Amino acid sequence: MKMKLSYKKGSIFILSSLILISLGMIVFARHIRVIGVRAFIFGPRFYPMMIGTLMIFFCVLSIIEVLKKPDEYIELENVQKPIVIFLILIAWGFTWQRLRQFYLISGIAAAVIMCYLNPESFSVKKILKSILFSVIIMVVIYLVFSVMLRIRI
Repeated sequence: MKMKLSYKKGSIFILSSLILISLGMIVFARHIRVIGVRAFIFGPRFYPMMIGTLMIFFCVLSIIEVLKKPDEYIELENVQKPIVIFLILIAWGFTWQRLRQFYLISGIAAAVIMCYLNPESFSVKKILKSILFSVIIMVVIYLVFSVMLRIRI
C-alpha cells in the first residue's frame, strides 16, 4: 500500500523542532533542583542539563533557519515504513517499562525492525541474519554499558 502525501517542508521542521524543544525543556527541568550558580557545577546533573540546553539552542537555530528560507512542498512517497517503525518503537517502550528486560526486548525489536526494513524476500536466511545482528548489537550495548560503564539497564 503506497500512500502519497505532500507537506510544506518548513512546517515539518518547525513541528519537529518544537517537539524537540519541549523534550529539551523536560530533560533540563528534571535535572535542575537549585536555581543559581551551584546548578551548573560539574556533577551528575551537569551533562543532562547541558544536553537539554543544547537541544533547545539548536532547535531554535533550526526554526530561525527554516523561517528565513522560502517554503517548499515535499512529496512523501512511502509513509508506511516510518509509521510502522514508530509503532514498533512505541510497543518496545511500553513493553520495556512493563517487563524491565531491556536486552531481550531490544533484541527482539531490533530483529523485527531489521526484518521489516530488509528488502529481500521473506526467508529463513533473512530472519537468521536479523537475529544475529540484533544479538551482536545487544552484546555490544551490554559490554559498553554494563561492563565498561557499570550502568545497569
